[in-house]
Amino acid sequence: MKKTVVMILLTIISPIVSLSNIWEKADGPNKYVLLYKIFTYNDEFYVTENSGLEKTYKYNDNSWSKLDTGFFYNKGMVFHFDQKGEIIFASIGKKMYLSYDAGKSWKEFDTLDGNTRYKTVAIVDSTIFLQANEFACLHKLEKGSDTLEKVYLSDSKVDSIYADKIISNGDYIFAADLRDHFSGVDSDGKLYISKDKGKSWQLSQSINQQIKNLLFLDNTLFAFTSDNGLYLSKDKGETWTTDTTVNLHVTQVVSYKNKIFACGNQINISTDNGKSWNISKNNGLDNQTCKDIIVNKDTLYYLTYSSIAYYSIDGGMQWKRRSPLTDHFAHRSIVKERDTLFSTGGLTINFSSNNGKSWGMYSDSLYYKNTLLNELIIEDSIFIVVNDRFTSFYISTDYGKSWRYENLGKQTSESWIGDIIIMDNRILLTSTLFGNYYSVDAGLNWEFFENEVFDKDLNIDKYFRLSDSDLILYSKEGLYKTYDNGISWEFEKTENKEKMVHSYSYREGVNIYTMDFINHQLFKSTDLGRTWIDLGVNIESDLYWLHLIPYYGSLILLTNTNVFVSNNDGKDWKKYEVDLLMPNGKVLYFYRGIVSDEYLVLSSESGIWRAKLSDLGIEVKSSVESEIERNYLYTYPPYPNPAKSEVKVLFYWDINIPMTADDISIYDITGKKIDAIGKISLVKLESHYGNLIWDCSSAQPGIYLINIKHGTEEKAVKVVVE
Repeated sequence: MKKTVVMILLTIISPIVSLSNIWEKADGPNKYVLLYKIFTYNDEFYVTENSGLEKTYKYNDNSWSKLDTGFFYNKGMVFHFDQKGEIIFASIGKKMYLSYDAGKSWKEFDTLDGNTRYKTVAIVDSTIFLQANEFACLHKLEKGSDTLEKVYLSDSKVDSIYADKIISNGDYIFAADLRDHFSGVDSDGKLYISKDKGKSWQLSQSINQQIKNLLFLDNTLFAFTSDNGLYLSKDKGETWTTDTTVNLHVTQVVSYKNKIFACGNQINISTDNGKSWNISKNNGLDNQTCKDIIVNKDTLYYLTYSSIAYYSIDGGMQWKRRSPLTDHFAHRSIVKERDTLFSTGGLTINFSSNNGKSWGMYSDSLYYKNTLLNELIIEDSIFIVVNDRFTSFYISTDYGKSWRYENLGKQTSESWIGDIIIMDNRILLTSTLFGNYYSVDAGLNWEFFENEVFDKDLNIDKYFRLSDSDLILYSKEGLYKTYDNGISWEFEKTENKEKMVHSYSYREGVNIYTMDFINHQLFKSTDLGRTWIDLGVNIESDLYWLHLIPYYGSLILLTNTNVFVSNNDGKDWKKYEVDLLMPNGKVLYFYRGIVSDEYLVLSSESGIWRAKLSDLGIEVKSSVESEIERNYLYTYPPYPNPAKSEVKVLFYWDINIPMTADDISIYDITGKKIDAIGKISLVKLESHYGNLIWDCSSAQPGIYLINIKHGTEEKAVKVVVE
C-alpha cells in the first residue's frame, strides 16, 4: 500500500515587483463592437454600441473615431436619431434631445411616463411626432413647446392614436398600429392617416392588416405586413391592391436610386416600384437578418441582429463589414498547436503565430453563431469549442472552416460539460451531471460511453495526454489508462482518496500540480497522481487562485490581483503586482496563461498580454523535438467535377508556412506534368485558406491530378476534364 507523503515547507515572499513596465499588450485580438443603432448626423455615418460602455463612434476618412468629447459623450446609448434638414430629434439614455440648428444647440427633455427610449419618430415641418413603444400612444412636440401632447383620432380627445411605424410625405402622415389597441385583437392592425400635417386624423377603413413597415415612393404607398404580404395604394391609402404571390419577410425598408430594399432574413430588391422582386444572394451578408438599413451619401448601411454593420457601394449587390473594432473584451482559453497559439474570447477563435505579439481572427464563420466561447480543444483537423456556460459546443472537422452545433439534446442552463477528449476520429465527452458520451465519427453520432472498464456514470475529474497515443483519466476510484488512443483501456486502483486530480490540476512531464484554491494549498505528485507532497505555500489568504503554469521546475501562479513566481518548485516565491487597469477603470487580472518560447502569454478580462520570462526571473529553457512536426493541409472536393473550363479547389494550409501558386502542379493520369504556367491562380480568402483555380479550358479531355505540396504534406486532387 502506498502512502501519501506530506511535506511542510516554509515559504518566503520577497519584495513586491511592479509589472507595469515589463508587460506588453498584444496587438489584438480584435472583435467587432456590437452595435445597437446606425444613423446619419449632418451627412456623416455614426453608430452606437450595444454594451455597458454605450459609446458612440463616427466614421470619417476611412476610419473610426470613438467620441470621447462633444454632444454624444457620456449620455448613454442612442436609441433613436432622426434628422430632417436642420431639425434633429434624438432619444439617448433616459433623455430626449431636440435641435433646430443642425446640432449647434440642443434642448434636453425628460422622457414621458418613465419611458427611456423612443423609436417611432416623424419630423413634419417643425413638429415632432413620436411614440416610445407599442404600449404607449403617439405624442407630438410643437416647436417652442416644452410639453408632449397626445395625438387623438378626433376632437373628442378620447381615442388615442398608436403608431408602431410612422412616415410622412408632403402634407400626409401615415401611422400604422401593428395590433389594434382598441379591439384588443392581435390579428387586427390599424392605419391612421393625416392629410394636413397632423392637425386632424382619420382611420383608414380599407385596410386592417398588421403593418410592420411603410414606404412612400413614386406616388405609391407600400405597406409590408407581419404575414409577409405587400399592399399597394396609388391614392394615398384610400384603396389598396395586393399580390398574393409575394412572400416578403420585412423588418426594415428603404428606397435608394429607384430601388426598393425590403430587408428581413434576406434582401429583396425591386427596380420597378414593387411590381417584381429579386432576392440578393451570395452578397457577403452571410444570411444575417436585418435590424436596420439606411442610406448615407452614396452608401447603403445594413445593421444585423447579430449587431454587426455592413456597407455596400454598388447598390446592394455586395456587402462588406464596417463596424468598429475593439481589443477590450474577455479572453479565456489559450492553447498551443504546433507553433501557433489559439485563444477563445468573445464570439470566435483567434490565432497568433509570433508568440502572442499579434493576433488575428481565425474562424470568421464561427463569429456569426453569436455565442460567447470558453474552452478550446484541438487535435489535427478537429476543433471543438465550448460555450461560456458549458451547456453546448461547436465542432469542426475541417480546421475551423465550418461548424456544427451540438448539445446532445440537453436543454438545460446548468453547466454539464466536463472534459472533451479527441482521439483521432473518436471523441469522449465527460459529464458529472448526465454521464459520459462517446462518438466514433467525429461528433456526428453520440452514445453513452461504457465498456468492461467504464461505467457510463463514472465521474471523471480530469485527463492528461501523455503522448500521441497515451492518455490517463482520473477519478476518485483510480486511474484509467489507454496506450492506443482510446481503443482499449485498463484500470489502476490507487489508495489516495484525499488529493484527487481535478480541473485545477496541471501537468509537466510526470509531475502533476493540484491547487486547493479554497484552502490555499498546492500539492505535487511525481508519479502521475499516485502519491502527493504538500508544497506548503503561504500566500495571502484573501487572494483568489486562478491558474498555475509549470515550466521546467518553475511555477507561475495567477491570482485575482498578482502573479507569483517560484524557481525552486514552490519553496520560495516572489510576488509581482499587476498594476494595470481596464478601459472601464476596473483592476485588470490574468485568467489563463501559457509559455510560448521566451514569453509568458496570458489572457485577461481586457485583451491578451505577455512578458519575457527573463523579466520575471525565469530562465528560458530550450526543447528539441525528437520527431518532425507535420503541418496542416486539408483539401475539399473540386468543383465542378467534371469540369469544362475552370475548376476550383477550396483548401486549408498551415498558418506558419507561406502558400503560393508555385506549390501547385498538374499531372495527367500517366504521371506526366502538364504545362500550366499562367493557368493556376490562388485566391486567398484568409491567411490560412483559399481557392485554387485551374483554367482547364485548353486541357484535353481526361483525368488529371492537381498536386499541392506544402511543407511536410502533399495532396493530389483528382479532376475530370470534359
